[in-house]
Amino acid sequence: MLNARSSEALGRPFAIAGDLGLTWEKQVAGPGELDQGWRGMIPWPHLLAQDVRIGNPPDMTAPAPADASAPLLPADMASIKRVVFSLNPLALF
Repeated sequence: MLNARSSEALGRPFAIAGDLGLTWEKQVAGPGELDQGWRGMIPWPHLLAQDVRIGNPPDMTAPAPADASAPLLPADMASIKRVVFSLNPLALF
């Protein structure tokens, strides 16, 4: 459902062909950062997506070239093997 709705909204093929996960974990403080008090106890969302692809729009598909040595357009405009993202929920307020 996510792939279909994203493809429709973008007007081009979109797919997360690998794992998609969301975990809530306490953010680890870096050196010199002391998360004291209630702010240090708030878990952060961590998103993981693997094998994410976004295709070319329909009008960018090229017909087969007459010259076999001519380069073809790639099927995907962009692809990424793995993306990991964290969001500070306190920054939203």
